[in-house]
Amino acid sequence: MTSVIKQAQHSIHYWWIFMLSGVALMGFGVYVALNPSITYDDLSIFFSAVLMISGICEAAFCIENRKFFKGWGWFLTGAILDLIFGIIFMTNPILAAISLPLFAGVWLLMRSLLLIARSFQAKKKSLSDWPWLLLWAITGSFFSVVNIYNPLFSEDRLVIWTAFALMAVGAFYVHFSMLIKNSQWWINDKIYN
Repeated sequence: MTSVIKQAQHSIHYWWIFMLSGVALMGFGVYVALNPSITYDDLSIFFSAVLMISGICEAAFCIENRKFFKGWGWFLTGAILDLIFGIIFMTNPILAAISLPLFAGVWLLMRSLLLIARSFQAKKKSLSDWPWLLLWAITGSFFSVVNIYNPLFSEDRLVIWTAFALMAVGAFYVHFSMLIKNSQWWINDKIYN
């Protein structure tokens, strides 16, 4: 029983990793939304940096909390893929600029699907805010599907849809990090009552 409490409390100390990822994604989304005339070259460089930061942060969280969270391997796989694609796109900006519309849509869709799974994990752990997590993940899925299936949009509209998807995924991470941070009372209540 004591080891479960220590593992849970240890996990809570790393809530800021998801907060950092969420703020980075939301900040990037807001920046893109406020600058719709941003070029694909600039967008691809920023997107590559966000992928790398997100991948590093989430991989660190997954490895650190592998004993506490079930299914952590799937999230670690997503984090490693983020890191790999971030490095590939950072080292080859031409490839990033060419494939950005499709890749950003597919990446955001895959990330949103993982977040839907994570929201159901939160439901299994009886976290009361899991519907909000699900809402953010579904919103991210919607905007990423629009991004993928509407290549006829002008460049400006495609950038805006990408910005909305980034903000929705970032909002999920921020909300999830706050749930982790505030779950100390929940852990004590479940174990001691």
